[in-house]
Amino acid sequence: MAPTKHRAGIEKVRTQQHRRRVRRVLHLSMLGAIVGRVPPARALPPDAATVTYGRIGTSFEANRGQTDQRVEFLTRGKGVSVFFTPAEVVLALPGRPAKQPHHPGELLGGAALFLRFAGTNPRHPLVGEDELPGKSNYFIGNDPARWHTEVPTYARLRYGEVYPGVDLVFYGTQEQLEYDLIISPGADPASIVLAFDGATRLAIAADGDLVLHTAAGDIRQRKPRVYQELDGVRQAIDGRYVVKGRHRVGFEVARYDRRRPLVIDPTLVYSRFVGGTRDDESYGVVVDGTGAAYVAGFTTSSNFPVTSGSFDRTFGGVADVFVAKLNATGTSLVYATFIGGSNDDEAFSIAVDANGAAYVTGYTASSNFPVSSGAVQGTLRGGLDAFILKLNAAGSALLYSTYLGGTGNDVGQGIAIDTARAAYVTGYTASSNFPHTAGVVQGTYRGGVDDAFVTKVNATGTAFVYSTFLGGVDYDEGVGIAVDRSGAEYVAGQTACTAGASCVPGVNDFPRVPSTQPPYGGGTFEGFVAKLNATGTALAYSRFLGGTGGSDAALAIAVDGNGAAYVTGQTDSPNFPTTLGAFQRTPGGGGIEASPTDAFVTKLNAAGTGLVYSTFLGGNNYDYGFSIRLDSSLNAYVTGGTSSTNFPTSGAIQGSSAGGLDVFVSKLNSMGQQLLFGTYLGGSRDDEAFGITVAGSAIYVTGFTTSSNFRNTGAVPFAGVADAFVTKISTGGGCQ
Repeated sequence: MAPTKHRAGIEKVRTQQHRRRVRRVLHLSMLGAIVGRVPPARALPPDAATVTYGRIGTSFEANRGQTDQRVEFLTRGKGVSVFFTPAEVVLALPGRPAKQPHHPGELLGGAALFLRFAGTNPRHPLVGEDELPGKSNYFIGNDPARWHTEVPTYARLRYGEVYPGVDLVFYGTQEQLEYDLIISPGADPASIVLAFDGATRLAIAADGDLVLHTAAGDIRQRKPRVYQELDGVRQAIDGRYVVKGRHRVGFEVARYDRRRPLVIDPTLVYSRFVGGTRDDESYGVVVDGTGAAYVAGFTTSSNFPVTSGSFDRTFGGVADVFVAKLNATGTSLVYATFIGGSNDDEAFSIAVDANGAAYVTGYTASSNFPVSSGAVQGTLRGGLDAFILKLNAAGSALLYSTYLGGTGNDVGQGIAIDTARAAYVTGYTASSNFPHTAGVVQGTYRGGVDDAFVTKVNATGTAFVYSTFLGGVDYDEGVGIAVDRSGAEYVAGQTACTAGASCVPGVNDFPRVPSTQPPYGGGTFEGFVAKLNATGTALAYSRFLGGTGGSDAALAIAVDGNGAAYVTGQTDSPNFPTTLGAFQRTPGGGGIEASPTDAFVTKLNAAGTGLVYSTFLGGNNYDYGFSIRLDSSLNAYVTGGTSSTNFPTSGAIQGSSAGGLDVFVSKLNSMGQQLLFGTYLGGSRDDEAFGITVAGSAIYVTGFTTSSNFRNTGAVPFAGVADAFVTKISTGGGCQ
């Protein structure tokens, strides 16, 4: 069988030795802000105190008297404030105040990191750019003379001529602060020397990152991205940090066209583990409007770090579902909860609505899985049933929870929601009596092994809007799901036609709509993509996606505002369909695997009848894509796993494999012709990613790692056989 995301509970035998524990990694770009160094006699104002990291603002206020007079601009966040003076930038780090501050003259505790421009004029022109419509107002105390109103805010700050021909530009990207060094034609990047006072020491890691050791912990600044633009296309230039002294760092840049501007775009990153002492895996990640990340998966750790006030703090059985929400900086859990009964319970997909409620699907073998009053299905009917649940924004209560299944085995693998908060689920079922409604696409079970299913439940979880089988007479599985603005539903999965089954090999009877769609390719497995209308009564289209003579699987899907579907998965078909001008038109080639596979990325037109673009994505060994998302420019972001030593990279955080199976993260441009960003993520053992999402310039990835040396800049160490991870990568302006 072609590897799939999670053949839960049936082919996948889970033991303590084989369960992989997941780690949570969060990469966050957060170049700190900071006020100019203040002499001890004149301490920072009270609002500069920071006890914990928090969300940094994405705009900059001019100082109109609301803070210390030496400050020209500032930006604030929960638990952190950043100040800018003509001489320096200061990032206040977590620390507890020496005493409760009441006025600006009182000294504050905690650490601070000061960024200066060494060997140059101590004062630099500092201006706000791109004034924003919003204003800030301060009504402090009962004296109107001390009030400050209509304070202007800006999207960017520019330090001019920090070195001859070199400007430094700060800008916000959702919840993080970043900077670019812009080198004018003829200027020398070797003249730049950044001094980080307040760091106990600095070092350059093996992967090229700059690690700043401070009293408040380590801060990691990612290897710099260096590029030039030509006709709107960014061309990467090799560059790296160079230590210039105990607290100083410069840049070394390869040959470039000195007639054009050069941009150096460093990005700060941090990451951390989370989990218990046994096995924890994460399969889905989503982000809300505040930048908080939500992940779901399963845990076998009774000491998984559940939080006070969460729905369930007691581990229930063989494995429990977990749902966790991280704050915008990834430094703490807003909530983390178990959900499950006394047997095996696992989650495979998560969605979140505008109110912060989380929707989760997976499977349960527990007859006492928590279900809500009025649930559409209140009891376990088979060995495994799918489930659908909705968790409130605080993680403290189930708004609804229901079983979904018949007397066979049923597993939910993908979930999506619409603006009315109806939930759409796909997966696979071996139950001829799986719940289905009248008048749908397929009202009867046809599978000799499994059928895919597509189910829509109402916003309260009390009724099916529709539920349908989807498949032929052999094996069919729905894995990925998406919904467009009209309520039409898009499903990606795989279908089989094996010798000995009642279908004819190479002919497969999975529905094709229209009938002129390409036929089954002839391999053991073939990917499929199907679009259902908003009522679930008809297929707008249904098609195979694969080559001939190999096996193919469509494992994830996303849809844009025009109704075009984007699919990723895996193929070992050498003639998998690709398009002219695609990024990679030929497979990566053979390797140590007996049947090496490539990931692929394919965009279908809105009618589902043609390929807008289609490309391989892989190297010389085993590669597969498990998750795909889009940004507002229709660039496609893909993650999965690779054992290839030459997987394509661009502007990489990690340019090569560290050993075993690695995560990959890739960003393709809107035409599928160019790799805008590509990196490995991994340690010396096996690492895989199953979920990706994008918010602004930030990429969030989740999965599991068995590598104790997987990237981790947090205080929580790797704790067991495997850990879940959540990684946040800020691409900033460096790889758009």
